Formats: sequence, C-alpha cells, structure tokens
Amino acid sequence: MNEAEWYFMLLNISALLRYTNNMTFSTNSWMDGRPVAWAKHAFWTPNQFIECNPIEYFDNRIKAAISGIQDRLGRFDGTVLSLNEEDVLTGKATHCIRHASSSSMNIPNGSVDVVVTDPPYGSNVQYGELCHFWLVWIKDLLPFPTTPFDLKQEVVVHRKQDTTSGYSKNFDSYTNDLTNVYKECYRVLKDNAILVFTFNNNNPDAWFSVIKAALDAGFDLDPEGIAYQEQIEAYRDTAHMRFDGTARGDFVYSFIKRSLHNKSIDNNDINNVMNSCVENAVNELSSTKMIISKEELFISSYKNILAALVPFIKAGINKDVIIENLNFSKVEKIADSLAQLKRVTNGWTILPQKDEDF
Repeated sequence: MNEAEWYFMLLNISALLRYTNNMTFSTNSWMDGRPVAWAKHAFWTPNQFIECNPIEYFDNRIKAAISGIQDRLGRFDGTVLSLNEEDVLTGKATHCIRHASSSSMNIPNGSVDVVVTDPPYGSNVQYGELCHFWLVWIKDLLPFPTTPFDLKQEVVVHRKQDTTSGYSKNFDSYTNDLTNVYKECYRVLKDNAILVFTFNNNNPDAWFSVIKAALDAGFDLDPEGIAYQEQIEAYRDTAHMRFDGTARGDFVYSFIKRSLHNKSIDNNDINNVMNSCVENAVNELSSTKMIISKEELFISSYKNILAALVPFIKAGINKDVIIENLNFSKVEKIADSLAQLKRVTNGWTILPQKDEDF
C-alpha cells in the first residue's frame, strides 16, 4: 500500500465513524427504517440501540469517496494544494489549507479580492467539541499540529457557562472574537472589495452579534449588499427564520470595505426607520406586482430596514431597539395601514390609484 492509498483508507475510516457509533438511530419515517447517521449537532444517547454493519458502510464510503474524486478531477483539474499562504501568493499553488486562528493571517495588507466565509452560528453548533469525535484518533495523522481540547480561540457561544474551563463563551466574547476576525479580513482586503457570508440563526442575539462585528470591523453595508437565497428543501429544519410568518430562506450579506465619513445621527430618527422603509419596499414591489406576499414584503423590507439601521448600530444604539425594528408583526401592521394596500390571504393586493392621485 503506497502513501496515497494509505491516506485514502484513513479518510474512509474517518468518514465511517459518522455511520457506525452509539449515536446512530433509525426511524420508520426516514429511509424505510434503515439505520441512519449521527444526525444531531450534539453528543447524545438515543432511546434505542441499533446494529450497523461496518463492512457495508465502509463499502458505501469507498464508493462515495471515488465519486467525489471523479467530480473534483472533472471540475478542478490542474489545482495545486499547499499548507502555506505564501505559495498561493507567489503562484506556486492555487489554494491552501491553514489550521490556525483567522484573527491573525500571514497575508499582506490590501492583497485579497474577496473574502467568502461562514461564521459560526452562535450556540447552535459546538464545532470544536464535536470535531473531537474524530480528532482524538486521527490527530497524529494530520499534516498540521493540533492541540486537542484547547478551544480557547474558538468563536462560539456556550449555552451552559463553565467557569472552571477557562474559556466559557457568551455573546459578548462571541461578538469580540468575531470582530477580531473581521478586522483581519478588513486588513487583507483591497479597497472596495467585499466580505461575503450567509447566516442562519433564529436567535436575535446571534444575528445582532454577527452584523455588529462586521460593522465594528470597519465594513459598510448597502441594501444591494443583502440578497435573499431561496430555502434549500434538504435544510428546511435549519433555515433562517427570525420571526413567524417570515421568509424561510437565507440572507447573503456582502459587506464592503471603503472609506467612510462618520455622519452625525439623531437617535430619535430611528423611530421613523421602519415606517419609511416599509413604504419604500411596498413602492418597489408594487411597480411590478399586483399582489404582495408576506415573504416578499419581509424580504424587501428587511433589506431596506437593515441598511437604514447601519449608522445606528455603529453609533451603539441599544440592541433591543435595533432588533425591535426588524419585528415582522410591526411590518405587517404598517402595511395594513397603507392606503394603496388591501389585506388578503397570505399577503396584500395593490389597489388601483384614484384619478386625484395623478
């Protein structure tokens, strides 16, 4: 067995662990009752124990790995991997994998065209702890050094605070750690380049932390920098949904690095943000539609409201006040009060303008 074959075998043994462990379960409503993978983002003990055939699942992993390699070769021919950023910058490699903190990168100032990232979802997933399921046995086989059970630098929120661990994380530390990462992204990006990420979380504290961290790092956000991504059917249970009756998909944020001039704001102006933004959203939608759904109103209003709230978030306005301006039930009430709209099932119809309106 050569080195490539050895690592291929290790890859598939590692992948096998997800399907053959004490957290595997079966249910009649899923996959005909066959055993399925460890599907929860937690270490847990199901109320039943099942037997899995490791030979069968190992064979399945081999087939999946071969399929993945064939797909990669078909779409990414000629790529060169490195573990050093310098090799990418000098053209010796097309990409690199770096195992280190994102708050300190070995990349020159203003040298990056775009940063595409995926921030941790608050307390939803304890990534570091879960990765130890694999790390404890594979740590010495990895091409970079690891320090198992040292999670001080992880950007996450712990639902249960442990004062004895030395690194118990809350939303304050989550915001600060994210800000440090985004500051580093800001440093390496070129002027007018963008930081892009999507974020799923129904906890307003997590959402606020992520947005505030990017703004505190120096980035700006325009309405055009907020895009809506339709819900992926397979991820229905984890779709982004802050308020009942709102959009079930994800919002993709594109923050921009540009020179900003701090403009003075009147804190009282925030009281007018929601009304004016909802009216703008209705006007935009009514130019091309005769019926506006709840989802369409939420998406358009959200883009306008969030962009309008940017200077207030930067100014340190109370978090609860910011979040209250994104309350969809209030957006609905404003829409109900507009003369050009009439409430119908799951939305509003646009009334024809009267002669005196022209």
